[in-house]
Amino acid sequence: MKTSHKILTLSLSVIALVFLTSCGTKKSETLTPAANSVITTEASKPLASCNQLSDTNFRLNVSVLADSSGQINPDWIKVKFLNVSTDLNKSGYHIRFYKWRVMANAAQLDPTSLSFTSYQLATGQTNSNYMTAIYTSQINLQNGFYVKLNDDPNYPYQVLKVVAYKSDGTVAAQSDLLIPQFFSQPSDYQQNSDGSARVQNLVALHPLSSVDVSAWTGDQVKQYFAQFCF
Repeated sequence: MKTSHKILTLSLSVIALVFLTSCGTKKSETLTPAANSVITTEASKPLASCNQLSDTNFRLNVSVLADSSGQINPDWIKVKFLNVSTDLNKSGYHIRFYKWRVMANAAQLDPTSLSFTSYQLATGQTNSNYMTAIYTSQINLQNGFYVKLNDDPNYPYQVLKVVAYKSDGTVAAQSDLLIPQFFSQPSDYQQNSDGSARVQNLVALHPLSSVDVSAWTGDQVKQYFAQFCF
């Protein structure tokens, strides 16, 4: 029996903004950037390890985090902003990250904003303490972010929500994208691992959901997602 689903619209209550500045002692934890581990396989189905969000509010890439041996750490992802719209690049405007998932056909938003640390894209060296928000004016092309997912290994979160707040704490914009890794072929992503149909508000977030990839080779799909890795 089919169940109809609306495209998800999640409202966020105003959360008091607490910044952790880059001053003071840095965390000693060392994180190793992924070495462009674009596609792996699970049960013969290729997975995308990188993704991109591109809309009128944000343009950013997201990637898995892996150690020097290529082992992926599911508790972390990397985020690199390519652009934030001029409408959001105003005094006092700031960005937070959230995560959500679908369980029993219902969307569940974790209301706690994710912690992250800034790092140098060129070296991978962290250059800030952990924080939960950053001013849009502080985002640049030289630095990325290690975002801590604190994921549930039994029921993992599937979507990263990027939210921009105005200086008064009200929401200015919000956008969603799938957290890697996910099935790179849209036809594979339409089904859950148990063979049941995946809900449409997740299927619609697949970057190739509206693209005819019937004539694409496996290498073409791999190259598509490879362009988002960093």
